[in-house]
Amino acid sequence: MISGFLDTNGVLYPCPSYAHMSLAEELVEKFNMEKVKGCPIPEDVLLINGWICIRVSDVYKKVWDNEHNILFITQKQQDFFEKHKKDFNTRQLADVEKLLKDFGMLYKYRNSEKALKGGAE
Repeated sequence: MISGFLDTNGVLYPCPSYAHMSLAEELVEKFNMEKVKGCPIPEDVLLINGWICIRVSDVYKKVWDNEHNILFITQKQQDFFEKHKKDFNTRQLADVEKLLKDFGMLYKYRNSEKALKGGAE
């Protein structure tokens, strides 16, 4: 079973259950990420930079960055999910499916297509 943080390049930084907070601190320090307004804890710093948290019970990410832009899932993150699909449990898979539906490249494509048509479907 997968547990840890997935960066925007599709690299997983694994950790055991209940070790996400300490791993987040290490990663923020390792990559010299600055704490930003509204992100007082290291996990939030990762998430606001497009990382995805993978826990035993769920998979989640932030919706917007600090400038209110949607944080889409990168192609490399999507590739990771596809490649490791068999390694996720049922709860994780349900969350991954929702994330891909809402924030994957298909979502981005559909919204840009709607914008080109003036918002009409």
